[in-house]
Amino acid sequence: MASRSRAILPVTIIVLLFVLLYVGLYLNPRHESDDSPMIGKLSPEFDLPDLLVPGERFSRADLNGQVTLLNVWATWCPACRAEHDVLMRLAATEDVPIYSINWKDREESGGSRAAAIRWLDVLGNPYDKTGDDGDNIAGLEWAVTGAPETYLIDVEGRICERITGPLNDLEYPNPENSQEVKNNVGNIMAIIRKMRAADGRCLPKG
Repeated sequence: MASRSRAILPVTIIVLLFVLLYVGLYLNPRHESDDSPMIGKLSPEFDLPDLLVPGERFSRADLNGQVTLLNVWATWCPACRAEHDVLMRLAATEDVPIYSINWKDREESGGSRAAAIRWLDVLGNPYDKTGDDGDNIAGLEWAVTGAPETYLIDVEGRICERITGPLNDLEYPNPENSQEVKNNVGNIMAIIRKMRAADGRCLPKG
């Protein structure tokens, strides 16, 4: 009996470690500090097939000349599902174009292009346009580390903010939780309004 217990213990530990890793990667938002090398630089060039419109393309040119949000998501990402309702409310109530990259939605990742199309058909589509990046082509250029990620881009195509983890629309985000505050759409919209008052350009840091 004792030897059997000793044999079960390593298996239990391994399962527990996998559970903790899952929670850390998918359920807990990640935080990217403002000193990310992406901040203040021109957004990378990309050219992807449109997820929903055969023959159409989605590229950086679609983002030019306006303040926009670019959201990276996937159907295999639990945090993306939680965030989607927030994006739907944001698209319905605020005047800000939201574009997206459907990232690594392929069978080897637990998703598919068809699943991504179904996702938007069933849950609603908050995006002006969505690129199909199942092969991680744009993801590499943008240095995407996971989903969801959201980028705030100015009229010149510069990245003003990189927000990792799901957006939230809490009325009162916890001021002691800097991640919760940074990912709050109310605060993001406040930044966008200030940017528009400054000719649509990124605001100075500090």
